[in-house]
This record gives sequence, structure tokens and C-alpha cells, in this order.
Amino acid sequence: MNLDRLRQLLGSDVSLERAWAALNRGDGQAPQATVEALVYGLRRGVNELIKPDAQRRLSELNRDQLEAVCLGVQAFKPNIAPAWSAEDADLLIAAWGKLHGR
Repeated sequence: MNLDRLRQLLGSDVSLERAWAALNRGDGQAPQATVEALVYGLRRGVNELIKPDAQRRLSELNRDQLEAVCLGVQAFKPNIAPAWSAEDADLLIAAWGKLHGR
């Protein structure tokens, strides 16, 4: 775990349970349920990125998981939700980068 991530875990907005889980996961990945919950919420569109639940979930993803989410939202089926454009996926990446201090 890198120093920036450890500093984020010290934030007043991070619960003890969340910090414990992040520190003890070992592989740096968010649980699959977190990824799925994020994608489910993102079906409502790019404006979901400003919501606290989406930001919390997004902040837990590693780079590989972010890539999977980007591909997933761009591949939504029309009967589920509108597929995101490349520009929308860029906003997702930018939001992730901001949450990770990049």
C-alpha cells in the first residue's frame, strides 16, 4: 500500500471499519461487491459520480478495477442503461484520479 493511500485512510471521513478492511485486504483491491455496487449505481448516468456513495466506492478501486468499470459502463445494454461515451468514461477516470490525489 502506498503512502498516499495510507494518508487517505487517516482522513476524518474514513471509518475505522473501512480503514481496517483496506489495510487487511492485502491485494489492494476493493471487494467485488463494491465494484458491482458502483457499476449498478452508475447505470443512472455520469451525474452519479458526484454522489458520496459512488465516490466512496470509486476511491476503493485500484487501477485494474477502474479499467474494468470503465469498460463495463461503456458496454451497458440498451435495455439496462445507456452506454457511457468515451468522454463520460474520461470523467470517471478523472474522478478516480482526484480521489487518489493524482
